Amino acid sequence: MAPEHEKTVFADPRGVRRRVFRLVVFGVSLLLLGGGGYFIWALLIEPKLELPALVRNYHARFKALPPSKMPLRDPRDDWHRVQAAAKDRGARAASRANVQGVVLGYVAPWDPASILSLERHADQLTHVAADWFSLTGVEAALVEEPSDKTRLLCVSKEMGFLPILRNLDGDEWQPEAVETLATASPAERKAFIEKLARRMPPGSKGLMVEWSELDPTYKEETSRLIKELGEGLHAKGKELWFSVPTGHGFEAFDLEIIASSADHLVANLYDENSEPEDPGPLASRDW
Repeated sequence: MAPEHEKTVFADPRGVRRRVFRLVVFGVSLLLLGGGGYFIWALLIEPKLELPALVRNYHARFKALPPSKMPLRDPRDDWHRVQAAAKDRGARAASRANVQGVVLGYVAPWDPASILSLERHADQLTHVAADWFSLTGVEAALVEEPSDKTRLLCVSKEMGFLPILRNLDGDEWQPEAVETLATASPAERKAFIEKLARRMPPGSKGLMVEWSELDPTYKEETSRLIKELGEGLHAKGKELWFSVPTGHGFEAFDLEIIASSADHLVANLYDENSEPEDPGPLASRDW
């Protein structure tokens, strides 16, 4: 009579199931090994680009073509292209000549729509002003954010380019920056003006000064600084344009002093209402 442990369902006295299990494990291992090897071989195989027959025979077909009947270009005819370019510049100049007086445009270099508008209306403008310099902090630091795309566009379209000097740091006006410089010693003011003149972008016509939220207490000193700035720019062949603020900001400047040195005064008539104020027009007729 067989022992009790040989009567269970797991009993395999002859080892048949054990041999079958080994064969299954061996077969699965072979499949996994073969699949892994094939995967690695597929990664290492050199790719081949099969070109169409039309492309493969391109060189032979090209050599079989008859000689070109087009006459050789005479280098002496290059002056025609120069003449055409001169005519194009003359057409732009004639278009701008129809514009009466000075037509100044403002460009926001960070806004692609503003750049696109400048490209479309270049023939209607004589001068363009764009953000470039900032006077910030109590140390009156001169910060420069170049916009060469705007500058090069203005130069190529023969418009007077005017970088703007503001006392703006981000979205905050910095009146202390201007007041510190205005009350500095003559040597310090001269050094700043010379530094600014050296950093004027190539091809610029002059400089646009736009200062805001200044204390009227320093009216005389600020106006003197602007006059000295104009004299320094004139010595370098540059113009001074001054942006005249409206409202209470008008009281911070002596326009009689500034006008004696500035080439152009630009009245800002578009700030009737702004973002922090109540809704309203930018520049109504009464304004």
